[in-house]
Amino acid sequence: MRSLWFASLPLDFRGAVCENAGVVILDFHTHIFPPGVIARREAYRELDRWFGQLYANPRARLTTAEELIASMDEAGVHFSVAFGFAWADPGLCRETNDYLLESL
Repeated sequence: MRSLWFASLPLDFRGAVCENAGVVILDFHTHIFPPGVIARREAYRELDRWFGQLYANPRARLTTAEELIASMDEAGVHFSVAFGFAWADPGLCRETNDYLLESL
């Protein structure tokens, strides 16, 4: 079973069961985005200067919660700590934070 964790939640791995001789693989710093942000990437790049700079390169990948879980399964990662993005606009922060909470 794969799990997403968020930075504001307490982390407790004592009950984690792993297939790899007891080794827990944790990806501690991931970012996920709502599907609408990914679909309109260029528009969001223009809305937020820092997002625009970070994601100007088309190879800089944006991913949804579902895509992150699929990649965790493929790579054998047991837990990921997921973050949103520090948008300059509070409304965009709220939109991304709501998506994070819905993804739990």
